[in-house]
Amino acid sequence: MKLFGTKETDTHKIYYFCGIKFKFAQWHSIGSVTSDYVFLERNLRENVKMRMNGWWDGYRKQCLNEYFREEIYAWNIVKEKFNHFFLRNINIPQVEFVLTTKCTLRCKNCSNFIPAIKDKYTMSLDEFKNNVDALAKGSNEIQTALLLGGEPLLNKDLPAMVSYIAKNRKFKTIYIVTNATLDFSEELLSAIKEYKDKVRVYISNYSINKELENRLKTKHIVEVLDQNGIGHYTFDDLKWHEMSPCKKLNMPYENVVQRFVTCQAKCVQIYNKHMHICPISTFCEIKKWFDFDENGQEYVCLDSKLSAKTLKKNFIKFYKRDYFQACDWCPKTTYREITPAEQLKEEEAYNG
Repeated sequence: MKLFGTKETDTHKIYYFCGIKFKFAQWHSIGSVTSDYVFLERNLRENVKMRMNGWWDGYRKQCLNEYFREEIYAWNIVKEKFNHFFLRNINIPQVEFVLTTKCTLRCKNCSNFIPAIKDKYTMSLDEFKNNVDALAKGSNEIQTALLLGGEPLLNKDLPAMVSYIAKNRKFKTIYIVTNATLDFSEELLSAIKEYKDKVRVYISNYSINKELENRLKTKHIVEVLDQNGIGHYTFDDLKWHEMSPCKKLNMPYENVVQRFVTCQAKCVQIYNKHMHICPISTFCEIKKWFDFDENGQEYVCLDSKLSAKTLKKNFIKFYKRDYFQACDWCPKTTYREITPAEQLKEEEAYNG
């Protein structure tokens, strides 16, 4: 007999645990989308997956038997629903901190549109602390935080930022995302080592691109990280696909909603003091392509001086949206596979 079990009806999903039955309403059906369904699919389920599997390295997943992983996943979904709908907890699966829009590379089809941003931005340490404090104050848990750019190692305050966010217990796992073109300073290595149980390094592996052969320091960086006992992950089978330019598509409302609900990108991103749903939304704000609603409709204003109740209310409102304006600007991928990190020539403009 299974410890856990599930059963679905047209109106409810039922979970069984040791003979105890938990019954939850089904919020979605074909042709209809409700805010609770969007919140559940994009937040609660994603939080459970990240808690079980980690972000990229999958180290927890490898430790779980296939049978028990399904059982534990089902039980965690029950707990997640109970914590939110009954205890009113808000758990955030992941956030990306854009520490700078400066970069050592100029990549075609950059997912963060860095080459198209002329007025470069670097997050200050005070801004970073405000954002961390606001997230922690308004939520119960942040499963994964990514420190990226551009190239985050170009931010001189990175060591202090790592120390500040890592000591906050609400942040469970932290990744520094680097393109492996810059060496890690002793100060940064010391900051990571102090919290190496929760801070890891993700190396964007562009070694397949022979154009960058003399600029990448991947091997050396991996050796240094290993010598210091710092966890790291290099995605060897990295694939990039060509994207069309970012422009308004003028889709019908129903199509925009459907596009958001089915979107596989869970890239909530913090730029300046604003929490955006994805890099597309961030880029739209930078370009001022449409008017953003500062009352938390298109993004959440992170202000650590606000009360925990207000911040939590804003986060839940943000996660329950059935679409964002940026969804109508999202560039389509052509699915044509291209060389990762192919560099723009001096005379070339970024297609974003």
